[in-house]
Amino acid sequence: MIMKIRTGFVSNSSSSSFVLFGKSFNTDEFMNQFKFTSDEMAGLDKTGMYPYADRFNCFNLDHVSMNERTNRWIAGMILEGDSEDVFYKIENMKEHFGSGCKFYYGFNANGDVHIGDIV
Repeated sequence: MIMKIRTGFVSNSSSSSFVLFGKSFNTDEFMNQFKFTSDEMAGLDKTGMYPYADRFNCFNLDHVSMNERTNRWIAGMILEGDSEDVFYKIENMKEHFGSGCKFYYGFNANGDVHIGDIV
């Protein structure tokens, strides 16, 4: 279950890495934050995230995924661009999600996204 949109980034390799700033949610927190019903959550495996993209637009998110290793949802913005762009994205996530936002690193290999904490 991944919704990831990249703009302004092209890679010629089969894998790429990225840093994102966002927040991790357990399933109940995710449901409350993005207004999902239990039935919709159960259907995410079948439909994926794209039918619900409008729920994420107001947050300007470009990454939403379930981290199966931690069983937590991660939502955020990929940090790219100049320093003003990065600063805007960090402030935007803090404004929308409050405390608990942090940096994550990601690695995308052949469509499989792996997210981990930056230590």
